[in-house]
Formats: sequence, C-alpha cells, structure tokens
Amino acid sequence: MTAASLNANLNGSGSTLVNPALKVWQTEFGKLAPNVKVNYPAGGSGQGRSDFLTGKTDFGVSDVQITSAELQQNNKDPKSVIMIPATLAAVVLTYNVPGVSDLQLSPEVIGGIYTGKITKWDDAKIKADNPNATLPSLDIKFAVRSDSSGTSDVFTSYLVAISPDFSAAMGGKSSGQPKWENAGINVTTASGNDGVAGLVKQTPGTLGYNEVAYALQNNLTYASIKNAAGKFVKPTLDNISAAAGSAKPDDNLKVVLVNQPGDNTWPISTTTYFLLNKDYSDAAKGQAIVALVWFATHQGGTDAKSANYAPLPSSLVSLVEAKLKTITAGGQPVIK
Repeated sequence: MTAASLNANLNGSGSTLVNPALKVWQTEFGKLAPNVKVNYPAGGSGQGRSDFLTGKTDFGVSDVQITSAELQQNNKDPKSVIMIPATLAAVVLTYNVPGVSDLQLSPEVIGGIYTGKITKWDDAKIKADNPNATLPSLDIKFAVRSDSSGTSDVFTSYLVAISPDFSAAMGGKSSGQPKWENAGINVTTASGNDGVAGLVKQTPGTLGYNEVAYALQNNLTYASIKNAAGKFVKPTLDNISAAAGSAKPDDNLKVVLVNQPGDNTWPISTTTYFLLNKDYSDAAKGQAIVALVWFATHQGGTDAKSANYAPLPSSLVSLVEAKLKTITAGGQPVIK
C-alpha cells in the first residue's frame, strides 16, 4: 500500500516538547498521504499517556515512557503497547536578564539556583561563570510548568544527576510535576512549553526551561551549559546528536540522554516517544499510524532539522524499524 492510497483520521495528544517537529511532519507527510488527517492538540506528556491508555486517542506522544504502574492502573498488557523514539531534542535554560545576552551556567551554579542557595543574578558564583558579563542585582524568579510535563521530567532528571541537594529534596527521582517547594524555591507556573516561554518573556529576572524550538520561536535567550566533560556548549544539532552517541536503549527502546559524556554533548538532551498499540482493529488507522511514524523516524528526521530537532542515530532507527514491523492492523502485519 502506498502513502497516497492511505485514508484515515488520526487523533493523538501529548508532548508539547515535540509539537514543532510534529507540525513539520504533519505538513510533509501530508504531501505524501493527503487523505490522512492528523489531529494533535498536544496537552503535555502526562495527558498524552492518559488519553492513549484510556482509548481516547489512536496514538500518544510522551517524553517519558509509560510506566508499569500506569499500565496496571489501566488494565493494559505491557505487550499490547509499543513505544517508539521519535526524534532528539534539547531542553534549554531560557532567561530574561537585562543586558545579558550570552550567559554561561555550570552544573554547580544550576544546582545552587534550583535549591534556593543562589538567589540573585549577580551572585559571585554566577559571576565566576561569566567574568565578562554585567550582571544586575536582580532576584532570580522561576517559571515552571503547571501541567504533567515531559519537559519537566527531563529537566528534573538533569537536576537530580548534577545536584545531590536537589536529588535529596526530590527523593532521587525526576518528576513531570515536581514539588519545587521541596527544593526551597518559589515558582510561577504556566501550562505548556509556550506558557513557560511567555512567563520568561514578560518578567525580567526570570529563569525557565524550554525545548529549544520554543526559545527560538519566542526570541528568548538561553544559557550555554557546562557539560559532563567540563565544556561550555550550546544546543546545536550536532551537540544534541552527540548525546545519543554512547546511549544504549533497553528492550522497550527507552534511552537516557541526560548528562552524557563527550566534549560537545548538550547535557539536557532527550528523545520523545510515540505511544502505539501493538494491534489496531481499524486497519486503515493502523496502516496510517505506522506510515506516519515510519516517515517521522526516517525522512522526517531530516525535515525536523528546520525546527531544531536532530535525527535519530542509524543504530536506533534500525531498532525502530524492527518494532514497527511487529504492529498489526486488522490482525495482519502492516509492514510485510
């Protein structure tokens, strides 16, 4: 079956982190499969997992894989769900500090800020990372997500990795809805990556975290970060890709990209996952979903570079292909 002959209306929800890339895929896939309509209102990774597990959507997208507890709560057989890495993305620290356009932050400083030990932008430790910057005596304000967020989960996994104090405050675990007060900071919340970007943009002194595409769309400045190799780096496509160089996926294709080794590696890199059924009773939908995901992880990897997402490495694409070949629609393998 060719893409042009596919005909289906697909409903999905989930990650806002991947939304700019998904918009690119909707456009480009739509040129090949004009009779496939993809409805994706995003809503956050938590909503994506919930909607998918309760049957409200045909597919979900989440920056965090479905947990065994979530499967049990929804009486789902683990073998009935397939999770496919979609793309590589960067979470960045966006900031609004008047007069500062090229901020550098080390893990020690980031950990100090997010545990309430560094409270002003002209703190001596921030100055040490930025000897040539004129830092104002401004309180650091925090913009964070209000919704159940994969971006929050990725960012807190980084904080847990680099800050023993933050890790202790969070019980050693990342979270899609962290209790920031446990770490000793007061926060302002907004829904979605675009909501956090809006908070950063409107209030001087604010520090937030966003997928890099949202920073670029909103003309926000974002910090260079010192990586595990001790180098200050920016989230270029090559540096995002470098994070996947040594990462090893498990049997469910879960891959951890935070704080990976390498001179050029962006330290807050992540993938995001398509959430798919192993079998689709509606053959037309099943065929269209597999075609969409195949496209996204192949040609779509190149197409999404325009939105600042990096393609999956070829070693991971091979594993993705093997998983997609196990999906059936109407009882028949979609890819024969």
